Amino acid sequence: MEFNDLMTRPHHEKGAELNLVDPNTGELTDVFLTVLGSESDAVIDALKEEETARVRAMFSKEEFDQRGHDVKVVLAMVTDWRGIKQDGKDLKYSPAKAKKLFEQTPAIRRQVRNFSGKPSNFRPKPLKD
Repeated sequence: MEFNDLMTRPHHEKGAELNLVDPNTGELTDVFLTVLGSESDAVIDALKEEETARVRAMFSKEEFDQRGHDVKVVLAMVTDWRGIKQDGKDLKYSPAKAKKLFEQTPAIRRQVRNFSGKPSNFRPKPLKD
């Protein structure tokens, strides 16, 4: 195996495309999200912030806003999209539009988090036995 193939972080920083599954039908869509891997700086920082808030809430007996933090983490993971339309026209990615989508669609948030956390999604090529 090549030395550079063992270094996973650059691939996590570059991101990979997630083909979204329709939350209503369970079928693949023509929508693709560019997702950073769990080893990228942005994702690591967002996950640390989420965990810090969870621990702080636990010790202060305040309520932890799981949905709010889940949306923040997924926003850190997604950097672009294609295939989403509004009024028949391609909808350009923006954090504000993404936030609105993620706030209203927990199934998409789960898909993004699962995809980001799977290292094989960020391999440059399949591993050889």
